[in-house]
Amino acid sequence: MTASLRTAAETGAYATVWSVLEVALPRLLRDPVVRGTGALLALGVDCASRCAAKGRIPEVTTAAVRTGSSQVVKNARLLRDVLG
Repeated sequence: MTASLRTAAETGAYATVWSVLEVALPRLLRDPVVRGTGALLALGVDCASRCAAKGRIPEVTTAAVRTGSSQVVKNARLLRDVLG
């Protein structure tokens, strides 16, 4: 899924990919966090920043305040900050 969405984003469809991730990420971040979610969060950071997306996603905020330095936590923090 990540590779397909990244390919779509690379063609300029940042807003479209963000609309998919905005719906998918909350489900993927529920316990247990789905493997590969860190990479999708990173793609979300890129897409959200390029299409100027704003708005709080509670599950992203919850992941962002966790302790640790996993890819999920790091990218959740970045995405939280991009979304304002």
